[in-house]
Amino acid sequence: LVRCMNHITKRERTPIRSSIPLGANCRSLEIDGISWREVVHKPNQRYQRHYHNNPTLAFIVKGSSAEILSKGSIHCSAQNLIIMPAGEVHANHYDQAGCLSLVIEIKPPRLESITSHSKVLDQFSLNSGTASSILLSKIYKELLVMDTASPLAMEGLTLELISDLSRSSSRVAKHGRPRWLSQAFDYVH
Repeated sequence: LVRCMNHITKRERTPIRSSIPLGANCRSLEIDGISWREVVHKPNQRYQRHYHNNPTLAFIVKGSSAEILSKGSIHCSAQNLIIMPAGEVHANHYDQAGCLSLVIEIKPPRLESITSHSKVLDQFSLNSGTASSILLSKIYKELLVMDTASPLAMEGLTLELISDLSRSSSRVAKHGRPRWLSQAFDYVH
């Protein structure tokens, strides 16, 4: 991977701004500053270094990818959630199976109303929690169904997801590890 990155031309090393998630958008919806997109990435597809104006949450439905950040590379697989803050420079590499993702973007002024209560969208993270996966799977199913109640359900589930991620993040910061992990340690002990 490092060898591949060294062969990138100087022009490609300069990150580009991407106003929307890269990849083929299949289904999408935007309401009140939150957008949801079903995004398909072809097998072995690669995107050069880029950044997004707004924070994004990318839930991998099928396939896997590598997020290449300044700190290193992180492998992401199905049922993982990637939180990418606004302005975070990264590149994406998808495996031979390609990747299907649900990408949620939070835009101003909705972003300001959320960040006044939570800082979870301000830093990169990779989440693989079951509770998050359940909520994201429900959001994705609503995007597929898209009946008259779907926008309301998707907005509510997205806000619930962000609040759950915020609580988990604050518990880890306060106690050094999530409650479920402490319970698991106690059980094994």
